[in-house]
This record gives sequence, structure tokens and C-alpha cells, in this order.
Amino acid sequence: MRNAVLRSTGSYAPTQVLRNSCFNKLLGENVGTWPETHLRIKERRWCSEEASTADLCVESGRRALQNVGAACIPNGTGRCCKERQIE
Repeated sequence: MRNAVLRSTGSYAPTQVLRNSCFNKLLGENVGTWPETHLRIKERRWCSEEASTADLCVESGRRALQNVGAACIPNGTGRCCKERQIE
């Protein structure tokens, strides 16, 4: 019987940060207190207009491969570059 083993994870969050106060200004009322108090959401991360969910997934996957020391790390050209070997 084969067993699956999780060797690595990767994550990525966009760099643009929007605090709850931005939504207060946008909507003209205090809408940031409830999420911060009940859900502990203090900020949100937004990607650029040019980026998509797929771009976030690619960067997360790249980081997961780097974390495990993958032999094949995507370099954005459709090819892989060998940087480290899996132990």
C-alpha cells in the first residue's frame, strides 16, 4: 500500500495591503470594526490589475518546490532550472 507524504508547502500573499479603515472611507461608515472584532480580519491583500489567481498559485507552487529543494524549479520560461536536489 502506498502512503502519501506531504514534503513541503508554499504560500504567497500580494504586497498591496488594504486596512479596514480604507473600506470605512470608501463606504462612508464604520464597516471595519465588526470583521476585526469577530473575525480578527485587520487587513486584506489585493493583487494588481494584471495579476490573476493563477499567478498567485504559480508563486505559491514555486515556493513549495524551493522549500523542499526540488530538482526542477519553474523559472517562468516554460523550462526548469536545476538548483537543488531532493534529499
